[in-house]
Amino acid sequence: MRRNRVTRALTLAVIFALASSFYAQDALAGWFVGGSVGQSKTYDYSVGGPIDSSDEEDFAYRLGGGYTFIKYFGLAGSYVDLGDSHYEGPAFGGFTDTLSAKGFDFSALGVLPVHDRIGLIGVPSVPT
Repeated sequence: MRRNRVTRALTLAVIFALASSFYAQDALAGWFVGGSVGQSKTYDYSVGGPIDSSDEEDFAYRLGGGYTFIKYFGLAGSYVDLGDSHYEGPAFGGFTDTLSAKGFDFSALGVLPVHDRIGLIGVPSVPT
């Protein structure tokens, strides 16, 4: 049921954005690309026993782009790679564990124009 609501909402948003793009052309409307780099860190990893060694930090990046249909609304997608975390320890007769966080995200964007060709982008967050 929740998935149907989300699908309907996204479909309506896309239809609205496409229809609006025919009526409102301005300097902030159009394609954009971007990326970011940084460092990721894993917290609170537990296996129910001692951990001898861990590597909880890694290089992280995001590459993506999107389209702003009107100066106040757009859609974006990106690939995110938060790297890997490695753990080793004597629990369960010895273990080695690797956690990897990678994936795609898609977002609706709210744009607040601050100049003719500059806008602040906000991405709504949905609590899980």
